[in-house]
Amino acid sequence: MSGSATPSSAMLYFSGATAALLMFQLGYHLGELNGLACVGSVDPVAVPDPTAPGFLGMSVCLPMSRIAYSLANGALALAGAVGALWAGRACDQYGRVRTMQLLNVPLIAAALVMTFAANYPMLIFGRLLAGLGTGGGSVLTPIYLSEVSPNAKRGFLGVFSVLGLGSGLFVTSLIPFLFPAPQMWRLMTFCSLFFAALQLALLTVVPETPVHLKATGRIDEAKAVMRKMTWSDAEIAQATDVESAKPSKDAAAASKEAVSLGEFLTAAKHRKSLLVLAMSHATQQLSGINAFFSFSFSILMLIFPTVYATSLFYVCFNAYYVLLQFIPGNLLERYGRRPLMLVSIFAMAFFAALFTVADKALHQPYVQLVGFVGAVTVFSFGLSSIPFILTAEVVEPAAVGVASQVSLAVNNLSNFVILVAFPPLLDAIGSYTFLILAGYLVVMGVVALRILPETKGKSPAEVVAELRGTAKV
Repeated sequence: MSGSATPSSAMLYFSGATAALLMFQLGYHLGELNGLACVGSVDPVAVPDPTAPGFLGMSVCLPMSRIAYSLANGALALAGAVGALWAGRACDQYGRVRTMQLLNVPLIAAALVMTFAANYPMLIFGRLLAGLGTGGGSVLTPIYLSEVSPNAKRGFLGVFSVLGLGSGLFVTSLIPFLFPAPQMWRLMTFCSLFFAALQLALLTVVPETPVHLKATGRIDEAKAVMRKMTWSDAEIAQATDVESAKPSKDAAAASKEAVSLGEFLTAAKHRKSLLVLAMSHATQQLSGINAFFSFSFSILMLIFPTVYATSLFYVCFNAYYVLLQFIPGNLLERYGRRPLMLVSIFAMAFFAALFTVADKALHQPYVQLVGFVGAVTVFSFGLSSIPFILTAEVVEPAAVGVASQVSLAVNNLSNFVILVAFPPLLDAIGSYTFLILAGYLVVMGVVALRILPETKGKSPAEVVAELRGTAKV
């Protein structure tokens, strides 16, 4: 047994890392327009040597207003809601792995459209294509990670989602630091083509999840995958303890059993699960976390005196954020989901408020920096990964697909609100913007105290039974 444990564990982590490449691409596309003066510039003359040859012969600059720049960022999240809704259905029809392959098609197209964008509408079209792929990926990655993981490793493997997201953000901070010339923003969009192609290649050797294999009647294949993924004999027996039937009948039964979107949104028995997921995913984005990353230059320029100092700090900060993602996996299995989520929400509210107080009352830029770094640090301990993990833990298996659709639609729409509203607010009221975020987090923390269940060490069936047992309908 011990001799086979190492290669099996390697396959589990390889499969998880491959699936997490979709989240890597989400982080990459979130950050690809950050701090690029020629993209955000209204006047191309403001860009050094605007007549110089651009990357691959394209123009150096796509001039746009501040609002247009916000919309370009927000387009990713808006299309992401559509991609999330499609992927939630497609993963049941085509399987998890095939759907991930399909999602890379718009991602490849997005890289080409944005790299060769001759005008602002082309850039927006490329961002919408990227949103379709990354929005679907934000649904598929947590589902895949949850369904291939044995119980003992589910929390740790669940962190691969945010590890991928953070790594994508880090790469998008590193490329413009190494290649600061204005025209090199197209290099950033071009490089995303490589990551989509890499995932397509790796997905050819990644197995389908046991849940989908079982639902389509391929019980023996499901057992084989479970063994590869280090499931215990007891877990395999429990997961496959179903009445033997023909594959076609199993598939038909699974289709009938699946919860519809309308039922999940309206049936009283799903109400508490729906509230938990909507609260956690909306809070993840409306905390302003992607504003910290997507508009970090605007924020950090309130603190640092030069563009170079801001760029250097941003690269180091993103590397720090990636390293942070190795911590929550162990904390999740030791302390549980609920305590970490609550600490993350209230602590992030404190640091967001500290950012405002340090600027407006204390006039201490380095205390502002503590607020900035502190907010992102405590976010990584709970809000970053727990909403994705809860998506598969607070509903029964038959509702996982539709729950993921709803959760990620809420997630992406909330992200759209932040990405579009944050820059005008920052321009209008400066650091008071963070006081608004702090107030929202406090309110959501109080809500979470009332409705958030603990799922550590429990099966989805046990969690659902607890939610329904306390529900008053």
